[in-house]
Amino acid sequence: MSEQQGLFTLADASRLSGLSTEALRLRIKRGKLAAEKGNDGQPRVRLTAADLEEIRRQAGQQKSTLTRQDGDKANALRVLDAAVDALREQAGRERAALEGEAAALRDALGRERERAAKAEQRAERAEAEREAAKVAAASAEGEAKGLRLALEEARRPFWRRWLG
Repeated sequence: MSEQQGLFTLADASRLSGLSTEALRLRIKRGKLAAEKGNDGQPRVRLTAADLEEIRRQAGQQKSTLTRQDGDKANALRVLDAAVDALREQAGRERAALEGEAAALRDALGRERERAAKAEQRAERAEAEREAAKVAAASAEGEAKGLRLALEEARRPFWRRWLG
């Protein structure tokens, strides 16, 4: 649903903005407004708060060639204000949701950093144990060599030991 937020049919966009559907089509054609095709093949207009403000500003600057009653203008402004308020509320909800996701990601990052620190400590302990094992192996090898020499000496006949 988040991808579809801010998308309106031409009729709905016309009611929100106070512009005719043809005026909206022309603005889409000129690239002033973004539009997409909906699943039903009908164009959808993406109206943001900035677009609505721009339309309101332009409506205030232009002198209408058609005479409109003041009630129609006031009604159109009320509709625009309601649309802007709805978009602001939507933006606030989206911001709150994103802040929640960011907090969750920060928590996950903290847990992953702790795991990495523990893994690093285990690696350091394993390296220390490996070095200790190397020293023990070298010591055992030296002791084994000494024992081999003593055994070799003990296996020599006594008369060779006397003669040298």
